[in-house]
Amino acid sequence: MEQVFAAGKMALIASLPRNDPALARAAATGGAHALKVHLNVSHAASGTHFGSFNEEKAAIREILGIARDHGCLAGVMPGTDAACASPDELCELAAMGVCFLDIYHTHVPDSSFFDIPGLDPMPAIGHGFDMREVDMLARDPRIKLLEASVVDHALYGSDLSPQDLETYSAVKQRFGGHVIVPTQKKIRPDQVAALHRMPGFEGPVVTGLMIGAIVAGREPDTFHAATRAFRRAIDAL
Repeated sequence: MEQVFAAGKMALIASLPRNDPALARAAATGGAHALKVHLNVSHAASGTHFGSFNEEKAAIREILGIARDHGCLAGVMPGTDAACASPDELCELAAMGVCFLDIYHTHVPDSSFFDIPGLDPMPAIGHGFDMREVDMLARDPRIKLLEASVVDHALYGSDLSPQDLETYSAVKQRFGGHVIVPTQKKIRPDQVAALHRMPGFEGPVVTGLMIGAIVAGREPDTFHAATRAFRRAIDAL
């Protein structure tokens, strides 16, 4: 997954609101660098319940074929502390072509979860996080990617604020790798530059943007249009 970040100024990840090949194709043709599928979770932003690996396997296999055909990478959100894909299932996903693992770090069953060959860990911090969590993750040499999923559910879909930018900047100051921001807020394409470069900070801050249902909708046509708009904004950086 790191090669996507090395290749450009910001990586565009499409978090699919359903494990639906039509959505995957819409995101891939719209210009996403990577696609993310989900397992074992009721997703707050999309309102979708995602099933187990066995239940979602056929759709994921088709999505991975679409990703390969369009030069996209693919990752998985494997579940939560209540229900999560097993290490054997993660190994099978890696063999199928999944290359990154996105999960709240507080939901990781044990530290070996990030040692699955072929899966780059992308732990997430959540709302109410303590900066010591960021420091802990920054010290782990396996972790080069961090998702800043820090917005209160009550504020999902609201406008991006200066306070949000300050939070992302503070996280980046403590984490030396790539900070990925999911669109929990209704981020616009014309705000991509403000996420990437912030006053008083040397170098880029946000180097990964993960778009989902809040900004891209839940249907292939809206998802394609949003992905294309965000990719154009990223290419203009």
